[in-house]
Amino acid sequence: MDTKAWLESGLLPPPAFYFPVEGGIYQVTAGLKNLGTDFGNGPADSRIIQIDNTFTRYQENKLACRAERLGKYYATSEFDADIEAICARKIIGILLEEYPRLFKWRGDEDGTGRLDCAPTSETLTFKRYVLSGVAGTAPIVPPYSGAFDALVNQISEDVAVVRRQDDRDWLSAIHLCSPGHWAAENKIGKTFSQTHSPVPHIEPISRAARAMVHAMISKGPFVRFVWGFGSDDRLNHHPEPAPGWEAAKWRGRSFQAVPEGECPFYLRLERQVTVGMPQAQAALFFIRVYYIDGRAIRNNPAQRDLLRSSLRTMDPESRQYKGLTESMGPLLEWLG
Repeated sequence: MDTKAWLESGLLPPPAFYFPVEGGIYQVTAGLKNLGTDFGNGPADSRIIQIDNTFTRYQENKLACRAERLGKYYATSEFDADIEAICARKIIGILLEEYPRLFKWRGDEDGTGRLDCAPTSETLTFKRYVLSGVAGTAPIVPPYSGAFDALVNQISEDVAVVRRQDDRDWLSAIHLCSPGHWAAENKIGKTFSQTHSPVPHIEPISRAARAMVHAMISKGPFVRFVWGFGSDDRLNHHPEPAPGWEAAKWRGRSFQAVPEGECPFYLRLERQVTVGMPQAQAALFFIRVYYIDGRAIRNNPAQRDLLRSSLRTMDPESRQYKGLTESMGPLLEWLG
């Protein structure tokens, strides 16, 4: 069954809904919760990967990113064949466990065989979890560079790989087609602390970086959320505009330029899930982006009040980081 048929069959559910604005006070915390914590979405809250009836939106974005320039969105550092094969084995295992109707493995336990992927209508062939062939209804341009690249293209999430060796940790791979104003090329190879250093008030978490990396690798899985703002719901907000875009419009934070009567903002959410691979001293980090139309928040008194309170407690540095320096007053006034 091809992708369109799956979408039309009703087998894929609507997307999960999350509203992680909590407490009414803005603060930067690790916010790790055990995967499976009930957020009101039933089985979806227990899944590492979430495949739903919006899948083609994410797939089309990933194909557009790789057609523009794959290296802009996918980068690696000391990501050798062995660790890539370990990551491939883990991701395939997750897909088979969470979506047995959508993904079928036909092969041996040593990772030699083929994976039939219904959402993309692709079949990936592996030899000991090393990608050896691709078959599908349309060619992939540019071709998949390896197993990790191919498997991340089968899901909505972006995926990173964090590695540790002795006292050193680093971002070993990042496949990032839905970036929130940061670039894979600028983060690859950096430590946990270096990766998160631009975030205001991240210092307490950075000081605990060693414990955080240990938890990601040896404990969990964990889920956490981060949220921000955009004046559109486009998935790709790489710092460098795609060809043909004006920089200001591409940035997607020009709240003052929104036409009268239209929604001035979207709440942008990232659901982040960590999955440890302690035998490899590594962890997978899944990132799924969601948007909530600001009008829905304004029409929900509880959500509106929580967001308004959080905005009012946000310090100038955090406002600037989230692109709200000039827009805080108008947004608060619009929320009522």
